[in-house]
Amino acid sequence: MEIKNGIIINGVLHEMTSENVPCNQCSLLRICSKSEKEEYDICLCALMNCDGFVNRGKVKIEEEE
Repeated sequence: MEIKNGIIINGVLHEMTSENVPCNQCSLLRICSKSEKEEYDICLCALMNCDGFVNRGKVKIEEEE
């Protein structure tokens, strides 16, 4: 599988999407949010210019030869 835009955190791939993902369904919400009231320290979607992140599950990175 080839992913062009995503973030791997603790072996889990979070892919950027252009689909409209509400903040409360974004897979990186707990990283952005400092409270349950949607007050953010920083919004990764705004920084990365995307509409949300989707959890694609555990990944293993292998080097290509």
